[in-house]
Amino acid sequence: MMAIPSVMIFLSVAVKPKLNRLLNIIFGVIYIDYPDHMKRHSRAHPLFLWIFLLVLAPLGAAVIVGTLLLLGVSPPAVFAPGRAVKSFLELCGFQVANRVAVASTVFSWWALFVAVGLAWERRRRRSAA
Repeated sequence: MMAIPSVMIFLSVAVKPKLNRLLNIIFGVIYIDYPDHMKRHSRAHPLFLWIFLLVLAPLGAAVIVGTLLLLGVSPPAVFAPGRAVKSFLELCGFQVANRVAVASTVFSWWALFVAVGLAWERRRRRSAA
Protein backbone atom coordinates (compact mmCIF):
# COMPACT_ATOMS: atom_id res chain seq x y z
CA MET A 1 0.00 0.00 0.00
CA MET A 2 2.69 2.46 0.98
CA ALA A 3 4.86 1.44 -1.98
CA ILE A 4 2.44 2.78 -4.60
CA PRO A 5 3.48 6.47 -4.25
CA SER A 6 7.14 5.43 -4.42
CA VAL A 7 6.47 3.37 -7.53
CA MET A 8 4.70 6.34 -9.10
CA ILE A 9 7.70 8.59 -8.43
CA PHE A 10 10.10 5.97 -9.83
CA LEU A 11 8.00 5.53 -12.95
CA SER A 12 7.96 9.29 -13.56
CA VAL A 13 11.73 9.11 -13.96
CA ALA A 14 12.02 5.70 -15.62
CA VAL A 15 9.38 5.79 -18.39
CA LYS A 16 8.31 8.14 -21.14
CA PRO A 17 5.81 10.91 -20.23
CA LYS A 18 2.79 9.50 -22.11
CA LEU A 19 3.18 6.05 -20.56
CA ASN A 20 3.88 7.67 -17.20
CA ARG A 21 0.58 9.57 -17.33
CA LEU A 22 -1.33 6.37 -18.04
CA LEU A 23 0.47 4.46 -15.28
CA ASN A 24 -0.11 7.31 -12.81
CA ILE A 25 -3.84 7.16 -13.54
CA ILE A 26 -3.88 3.36 -13.07
CA PHE A 27 -1.85 3.41 -9.85
CA GLY A 28 -3.85 6.40 -8.56
CA VAL A 29 -7.13 4.54 -9.00
CA ILE A 30 -5.66 1.48 -7.25
CA TYR A 31 -4.34 3.68 -4.44
CA ILE A 32 -7.71 5.37 -3.96
CA ASP A 33 -9.79 2.17 -4.19
CA TYR A 34 -7.54 -0.02 -2.03
CA PRO A 35 -8.66 1.22 1.43
CA ASP A 36 -12.32 0.78 0.46
CA HIS A 37 -11.56 -2.71 -0.83
CA MET A 38 -9.79 -3.61 2.43
CA LYS A 39 -12.79 -2.48 4.48
CA ARG A 40 -15.02 -4.83 2.54
CA HIS A 41 -12.58 -7.75 2.48
CA SER A 42 -10.64 -7.37 5.68
CA ARG A 43 -8.18 -9.94 6.89
CA ALA A 44 -10.83 -12.54 7.64
CA HIS A 45 -9.40 -14.92 5.06
CA PRO A 46 -6.98 -17.47 6.59
CA LEU A 47 -4.61 -17.02 3.65
CA PHE A 48 -3.51 -13.68 5.14
CA LEU A 49 -2.50 -15.45 8.35
CA TRP A 50 -0.45 -18.02 6.44
CA ILE A 51 1.24 -15.32 4.39
CA PHE A 52 2.13 -13.55 7.63
CA LEU A 53 3.42 -16.72 9.29
CA LEU A 54 5.38 -18.14 6.35
CA VAL A 55 6.56 -15.03 4.48
CA LEU A 56 6.44 -11.80 6.47
CA ALA A 57 7.51 -13.08 9.89
CA PRO A 58 10.62 -14.95 8.60
CA LEU A 59 11.62 -11.99 6.45
CA GLY A 60 11.14 -9.67 9.41
CA ALA A 61 13.27 -11.91 11.60
CA ALA A 62 16.09 -12.05 9.06
CA VAL A 63 15.93 -8.28 8.54
CA ILE A 64 16.09 -7.65 12.29
CA VAL A 65 19.17 -9.87 12.71
CA GLY A 66 20.88 -8.32 9.69
CA THR A 67 20.04 -4.79 10.80
CA LEU A 68 21.38 -5.40 14.30
CA LEU A 69 24.65 -6.64 12.81
CA LEU A 70 24.85 -3.69 10.38
CA LEU A 71 24.22 -1.22 13.19
CA GLY A 72 27.28 -2.51 15.00
CA VAL A 73 25.72 -4.62 17.72
CA SER A 74 28.27 -7.24 18.69
CA PRO A 75 27.58 -10.69 17.22
CA PRO A 76 27.62 -12.42 20.63
CA ALA A 77 24.81 -10.10 21.74
CA VAL A 78 22.83 -10.56 18.52
CA PHE A 79 23.11 -14.35 18.57
CA ALA A 80 22.65 -14.77 22.35
CA PRO A 81 19.37 -16.73 22.05
CA GLY A 82 20.93 -19.08 19.53
CA ARG A 83 24.07 -19.50 21.60
CA ALA A 84 21.88 -20.47 24.56
CA VAL A 85 20.21 -23.17 22.45
CA LYS A 86 23.59 -24.33 21.17
CA SER A 87 24.99 -24.51 24.72
CA PHE A 88 21.97 -26.49 25.87
CA LEU A 89 22.37 -28.97 23.03
CA GLU A 90 26.08 -29.31 23.79
CA LEU A 91 25.24 -30.00 27.44
CA CYS A 92 22.96 -32.79 26.23
CA GLY A 93 25.93 -34.35 24.42
CA PHE A 94 25.26 -33.24 20.83
CA GLN A 95 27.95 -31.83 18.57
CA VAL A 96 26.35 -28.80 16.92
CA ALA A 97 27.67 -26.30 14.40
CA ASN A 98 27.47 -22.54 14.69
CA ARG A 99 24.69 -22.49 12.09
CA VAL A 100 22.44 -23.99 14.76
CA ALA A 101 22.96 -20.83 16.84
CA VAL A 102 22.22 -18.61 13.83
CA ALA A 103 19.09 -20.57 12.90
CA SER A 104 17.92 -20.59 16.51
CA THR A 105 18.36 -16.82 16.75
CA VAL A 106 16.34 -16.22 13.59
CA PHE A 107 13.72 -18.69 14.80
CA SER A 108 13.43 -16.88 18.14
CA TRP A 109 12.85 -13.56 16.33
CA TRP A 110 10.30 -15.33 14.10
CA ALA A 111 8.52 -16.68 17.19
CA LEU A 112 8.43 -13.17 18.65
CA PHE A 113 6.93 -11.77 15.42
CA VAL A 114 4.35 -14.57 15.35
CA ALA A 115 3.39 -14.06 18.99
CA VAL A 116 2.95 -10.31 18.53
CA GLY A 117 1.05 -10.80 15.26
CA LEU A 118 -1.32 -13.39 16.70
CA ALA A 119 -1.93 -11.28 19.81
CA TRP A 120 -2.67 -8.28 17.58
CA GLU A 121 -5.09 -10.32 15.47
CA ARG A 122 -6.83 -11.69 18.56
CA ARG A 123 -7.20 -8.19 19.98
CA ARG A 124 -8.54 -6.90 16.65
CA ARG A 125 -11.12 -9.68 16.45
CA ARG A 126 -12.28 -9.12 20.03
CA SER A 127 -12.75 -5.40 19.43
CA ALA A 128 -14.70 -6.08 16.23
CA ALA A 129 -17.10 -8.49 17.95
